[in-house]
Amino acid sequence: MLSQMREGQFIKTILWIVVVAFVATMVFVWGADLEGLDCSAERAPQGQRWIAKVGDQGLSIREFDQRYRQGRSQAAQNRRPGQVITEDEDIRLMDQVFDQMVNEALFNAEVARLGLLPSDEEIGDVLLYDPPEMLRRQFTSENGEFNRAAYNLALNNPNIDWTPFEEWVRLNLPFERLQQLVAAAVHVGEGDLRQEFERRFAKAQVLYAGRSWRDMALAEEDPGEEALRAHYEANLDRYEQGESWRIAVVTLSRDPSPDDVAYVTSRMQGIRNQILAGTPFADMARDYSQDMSNAEQGGDLGWFGRGRMVPDFEEAAFALAVGEVSEPVRTPFGLHLIKKEDEREEAGAVEINARHILLLVEPSYATLDSVASLADSLLNRAEALGDLKAAAASLGLTAAEPAPFSESASIEGLGFNSAIKARVQHMEPGQVSRRFSGREADYIIQLLETLPGGPADFTDVRDRVLADWQQAAKKGLARKAAQALRDRYDRGGISLRAAAEELGLAPQETGLFTRTEYLPGIGGEGAFQTVAFLLNRGDVSQVVETPQGAYVLEVLDKRQADTAEYPAERDNLLRRLQGSAQQIWFEHWLESLKAKTGVQDWRDRYYR
Repeated sequence: MLSQMREGQFIKTILWIVVVAFVATMVFVWGADLEGLDCSAERAPQGQRWIAKVGDQGLSIREFDQRYRQGRSQAAQNRRPGQVITEDEDIRLMDQVFDQMVNEALFNAEVARLGLLPSDEEIGDVLLYDPPEMLRRQFTSENGEFNRAAYNLALNNPNIDWTPFEEWVRLNLPFERLQQLVAAAVHVGEGDLRQEFERRFAKAQVLYAGRSWRDMALAEEDPGEEALRAHYEANLDRYEQGESWRIAVVTLSRDPSPDDVAYVTSRMQGIRNQILAGTPFADMARDYSQDMSNAEQGGDLGWFGRGRMVPDFEEAAFALAVGEVSEPVRTPFGLHLIKKEDEREEAGAVEINARHILLLVEPSYATLDSVASLADSLLNRAEALGDLKAAAASLGLTAAEPAPFSESASIEGLGFNSAIKARVQHMEPGQVSRRFSGREADYIIQLLETLPGGPADFTDVRDRVLADWQQAAKKGLARKAAQALRDRYDRGGISLRAAAEELGLAPQETGLFTRTEYLPGIGGEGAFQTVAFLLNRGDVSQVVETPQGAYVLEVLDKRQADTAEYPAERDNLLRRLQGSAQQIWFEHWLESLKAKTGVQDWRDRYYR
């Protein structure tokens, strides 16, 4: 209970200041002692067993590994056989654990430096005069009133051990004080609040006309190599890529074996036999179906026509007679038994009402063990030969050698595959990885070569260059159309609406909108809204470019925010502005603290 209380109140106390940097790492409940990070020299002789150092403070690899394994165990809970923790999930977990330990060390050091550690007397005062919310809730009535008398009786009850609560306050009070220091560093003035009130509640209405660049038609979709190369050379920074890698890779499937399929088929036949012997289909569905969306409803799928189900399921279901139960049907979802309950014709099309029972077809532990054994044999042979392709061939396997790829590019034949990319960045040329899990399969890779970064070769990114050129050309046409509208208006004798109609540009009127409001066809807060609120009623803008297109607009109406509503909105605005400012300040403070303290990350020594 103590660990749960620590986590809950700690998150509540500093939620607004930790947002991304700390609370995001509190995914798992480890219940670790936050003061346990002051590792002794005996636990890490000569600094050789630290996972990292934060300033002069070592972070124990033992504690890191414990937290990592506990987190991994929790992540694996409720996963079915074959649902492994992928490499990229594993790396994210490691990063979360590492960031949490670093932040705890930084926070604890800063708490000590600032003298924020509470005395025993202060802890007693908190429990006596300002009990934490999790304690107040135990003595609060249904109407929200705190029963001080009952709380005081509990405090003086010799049969209640208050030590855990004292320790809880001892751990959390320093962070509350740190919160107060952060709050004191951020000031939101009355002028800021009124400016934000006006920004959020002032309204404008405009007439506008122009063109969306996506609607523009190009005279030629491909200008040819010379023009594309010129566009490429003029925008080299758009085609910069980091280092790239050339690898050999063996893909080890985690698909169910024929024995796995046969086992599930046998189970399904047993279920079918019970149904044919008289057990209601719906009862068997409730007991055995692994389709959680309708198992409790007896596998009821309702009425459906053709085109609603995957082909194999549909073909089997429509072929049944009313009341008939199918043989096991295999689809990408698993094995199904289907019972057709009824059939009708609706609007000239046949529909059926059916139930089904689903059993998942997944790799058994024996299948997964065989994959692991094969991977071990392959790794041992590859390390002995120094050549993954040769080792794979000797075992009857194939090692692919995709084209070089960068971190942002797809891997030939393997997709984006963040698991491979995360692994290869920590390898040396010639090194063979141990088996690791991606989303679709397990892999063993050998890094053949690391290639330096720089602009991608034109031929490799020609399609991107062409798409960029087309977009730029279309935006240019949209800009030209909007400029023609503005020029026609400038020649006089005609309204903006008439000028737009003369040029074949359909003018549109918005309703009243605020700066922060999303406008269909225009988008969220941006240049369009900014210009609308800078102009006065009756003013016509120059060409305004947005991510969607180019437009000229005329302000039809402007209304200031109703100051009578300010008192009701003030507190909400204050919380919003303070929260935003405190978050930005805290993130800056934390990064500055890391830079000043220095963080040495040695995970690569132990985890590869």
